[in-house]
Amino acid sequence: MIKQEQGIIALTTVLIIGSIILVIGIGMSLQSIMESDTSFDEELSHQALVAATSCMEQALLTLADDASYIGDQTIVVGSHTCTVAVITGSGNERTVKTSSTVNGHTRRLLVSVSNVNPPLQVSSWQEVSSF
Repeated sequence: MIKQEQGIIALTTVLIIGSIILVIGIGMSLQSIMESDTSFDEELSHQALVAATSCMEQALLTLADDASYIGDQTIVVGSHTCTVAVITGSGNERTVKTSSTVNGHTRRLLVSVSNVNPPLQVSSWQEVSSF
């Protein structure tokens, strides 16, 4: 009887240790998947920011060349698109807004221009959550 009891104890111990190892392995796998998703989301958000920035630079270059430029256009940046909103303000002071959305990740930029006439002068450049 003692050998049977020792065998049952050994089997129970193996099952408990195996279960613990399985739970730890599953936890580590889930953590890895979550980190991978987070990293991918950060990459998409960064791509949206790059596209919005490229759009802003194009809008500012166009405004520097043509003070009557009003924006309101979509620009293709690589494999993404971005939008230049209608430029507001008058005279030398203007506000330029751009945005880009990549797979549900939207980034928006708001730039204040204090002088349109050459040289164009940017007084503030900021990322905003909404316009």
